[in-house]
Amino acid sequence: MPLIVVIGCVKIYIKLTTRWARSPTCLLGRTVIVTGSNTGIGFYTALDFAKRGARVILACRDQPKAEEARLKIIQKTKNANILVKHLDLASFQSVRDFAQHINSTEERLDILVNNAGVLGVGNAQTKDGHDLVIQVNHFSVFLLTHLLLDLLKKSGPSRVVNVSSRMAQLFFQFDLNKIDRYSSDYDMYCQSKVCNILFTRALAQRLEGTGVTTYSLHPGTIQTEIFRHTEGIVKVLLCHLLNFFFKDAEEGAQTTIYCAVEQGIEEYNGEHFEECARVAPYWTSKDPQMAQELWKMSEKICCVIRHQILLNGHVFPDWSKSTKTLIVVVLWVQQSRNNTDCVVISSVASTMMYNVLLAFCGVILTVYFSLTYYLKRTIWCRSQTCLVGKTAIVTGANTGIGYETALDFAKRGARVILACRDEQKAQDARNKIIEETGNQKVVVKLVNFASFDSVRAFAKDVNASEERLDILVNNAGAGGIGDKKSKDGLVLLMQVNYFASFLLTNLLIGLLKRSAPSRVVNVSSLAARFANFHLDDLNKFTGIHNCYANSKVCNILFTKELAKKLEGTNVTTYSLHPGAVQTDIFRHMEKNTLFDLFKDIFFKTSEEGAQTNIYLSVAKGIEAMNGEHFDNCTKVETYKSADVPGLAHKLWEKTEKFVELKPEEVVPSNFYFVFNGGVAGIGYQTALILAARDAKIIMADKQDLTNSRDKIVEATNNCNVVTKHVDFTSLTCVRCFAKEIKEEEERLDVLINNVGVFCLGKERTVDGLQATMQVNHFAPFLLTHLLSDLLAKSAPSRVIFVSSIGAFFHRLTLANINNPDVSFADGLSSLLVYYNSKLCNIITANGFAKKLKQYRVTCNSLHPGMTATTFLWKNPLLARPVGFFVQGAEMGAQSSVFLSTAREIGDASGKFFVDMREHQQPRIVTDSQFCEAVWTASEYFVGLTDEERSIK
Repeated sequence: MPLIVVIGCVKIYIKLTTRWARSPTCLLGRTVIVTGSNTGIGFYTALDFAKRGARVILACRDQPKAEEARLKIIQKTKNANILVKHLDLASFQSVRDFAQHINSTEERLDILVNNAGVLGVGNAQTKDGHDLVIQVNHFSVFLLTHLLLDLLKKSGPSRVVNVSSRMAQLFFQFDLNKIDRYSSDYDMYCQSKVCNILFTRALAQRLEGTGVTTYSLHPGTIQTEIFRHTEGIVKVLLCHLLNFFFKDAEEGAQTTIYCAVEQGIEEYNGEHFEECARVAPYWTSKDPQMAQELWKMSEKICCVIRHQILLNGHVFPDWSKSTKTLIVVVLWVQQSRNNTDCVVISSVASTMMYNVLLAFCGVILTVYFSLTYYLKRTIWCRSQTCLVGKTAIVTGANTGIGYETALDFAKRGARVILACRDEQKAQDARNKIIEETGNQKVVVKLVNFASFDSVRAFAKDVNASEERLDILVNNAGAGGIGDKKSKDGLVLLMQVNYFASFLLTNLLIGLLKRSAPSRVVNVSSLAARFANFHLDDLNKFTGIHNCYANSKVCNILFTKELAKKLEGTNVTTYSLHPGAVQTDIFRHMEKNTLFDLFKDIFFKTSEEGAQTNIYLSVAKGIEAMNGEHFDNCTKVETYKSADVPGLAHKLWEKTEKFVELKPEEVVPSNFYFVFNGGVAGIGYQTALILAARDAKIIMADKQDLTNSRDKIVEATNNCNVVTKHVDFTSLTCVRCFAKEIKEEEERLDVLINNVGVFCLGKERTVDGLQATMQVNHFAPFLLTHLLSDLLAKSAPSRVIFVSSIGAFFHRLTLANINNPDVSFADGLSSLLVYYNSKLCNIITANGFAKKLKQYRVTCNSLHPGMTATTFLWKNPLLARPVGFFVQGAEMGAQSSVFLSTAREIGDASGKFFVDMREHQQPRIVTDSQFCEAVWTASEYFVGLTDEERSIK
């Protein structure tokens, strides 16, 4: 019996001390390789990556088992982007073939997990003549990682994760000279795991500054197939008895997953991990000199040749072809000078010719490297922002920068709208993006920037068909098209590069505000710096180069003014110079061989040129730089040509006239809010936040809200804020208010029942009802009934009841729901009556959730948190002890705003939220008979008629 208790305690301890990888990192658009992923830790690691949306490559020796694993993963995750590739770590040739295939077929590699390992195979040798354990567990890992490093660097930030073992700590005789000599199964396995850690440390040093980080780990003692080669009593012990104490494979995979996806561990590059935490290095792997010596030995055994070129005995890094050519010229000159077969006119002439040629080559090299640094230097966007559930529009997305931007968004899981003029090219681009990313949410919508009618039709389609718009990238542009006119009679280059983007942005601004936080990115150019711009030249052709520069300075000025107009809306905007890029923008220019050659050598690729686009669309923490100009993913000073006081505002006004923008064309956010209680506190802050998002706000309270409205209008520039009088202590007043709303308003998207009172004791209303219960429960109950038909007409719409966590401490019964005498005779305080009313809010919200479900109206309740409102400060006895711990009214309003606007709420209805997360409800709410009785009693007390109960 004691033995069973001990065994049970050990098992419980193992379970309780196992840490799980909790990172929410999304891997959509990322590619991952996991070796040995057909079973055990590797399988569960690959399964986790697939759940996160990654493209997962199962690198395995046993193809049938790998295929079974692939089908299981697809079945469990519905992620079809799982591939099987053959890799036998017991053969260097197989490793090279695998790496060559990956480098030629995959565009990126974000995570490499070296998981495969073997143990207990005796004195077995590989085809390459090495001990099987040391080759599979280390040498092949070294070779594979080395061969894939370029792809990892290209895809940075990326990671290499090496699965080691704590057995490395138990090896006392590590000797590099004996690393490939079999001594015992135990020794060979232990030293191979020491090698994994030493390799990780040496690799980390070599990868500093590349964006690639690496980690080693001990996964724990796991029930895996690593012991499949053991025999006899050892197999019995390991595979049957001790497995009871081992972790299962899913638990063992957690540290691997942690090291692969956890954010913020980059500073621990080269470190060792256990149980999802960094640990001190084992004493066997502390020697940095040993790590370097192991690296050199591994290079020699794996026959690794560094990338270099050898010219006339000189060794150079593997630079570009053009650089190599110049070096060859220099060396040829030197060789010619020393060539005895050359005809030498004179030693002086020879020396002069040599020096002239050498100087010439030096000048060429200097110019080359200067231009390459200035024009091709690229800072890559490293943001890992996930765009699942987001919608992005990219204009001119069928080729060049636009295509690469759209491709990146699709990899991040966004719904991407390719806004293009050429339908066939756009469809080709869409098909390529879907094929590469597996993201089917890529659509084509046609728009021709040479026609304002086309822009208006496109915007109308988007506003009608899209529920949200998170990113708008105004990328489309033209150059070298001469003095052509558009269909609207404007200079074509100015219309395509500026006027159309201005119009499109204004037509979509309501949708952007509704989806806030959202962004507008305007692609400008360095050419703007050299613009000689005057407002009078806005629609004049002033030459190919100057007209193009003028259009680009307009992009920057538009961005600056737009940022001012969007202050407080949570919509931010940025302009940028993408760099000199090889794109189709030059397609209209006359053929120039010299320019084409220069462009091919020195200009960025489209992918490089798209990086600042992507950065400004997804990077976190740049909101404070709203309206600024960027170059190479870095904020730069505004060009002098665009830094003229008042010019941006004047340009905006003049542009409105050119595009004939009408006020009614600017679609509002389409959110119409009615909420009660807005004079101060949570109600006021809720109104302020929603008004900043361009919503129409109807504030209702028994107090005069004029001052509150004026403050909101001044702070948000939203004049669409209306005040109404309603007194919740009078049901007649509530009915009059509802009637007025239905007569004046065509729609109602959100009803927020926010008003509340506290500590009114036995006070009764003019309707003879208990004051606290009427204001907090009966009046909102009635108002929601009276506005239900307008809510249904405006569906999808929402109803929110501001309740309280105090509902959990209720003392509600059918006898005291509206009888202060019974309530206080039962020993209820004013506080408990308040709690009763808040429970009724939750019951009411759940009731309306069921009643209005068929009309696509959702209804939820919430606890705003302990908030410093007038509600609290009117009660000094409560305010003093509690006031220190409460939050501000702005924080208290966040849950109301969240439930009113958040897309992730979706169809959730009948839920109770705390801190913007779903929370369990009071137990009494599960008593359907009690809730129905409360509903029926409420109908009785408010005098609800059949007409008021029905929804027309």
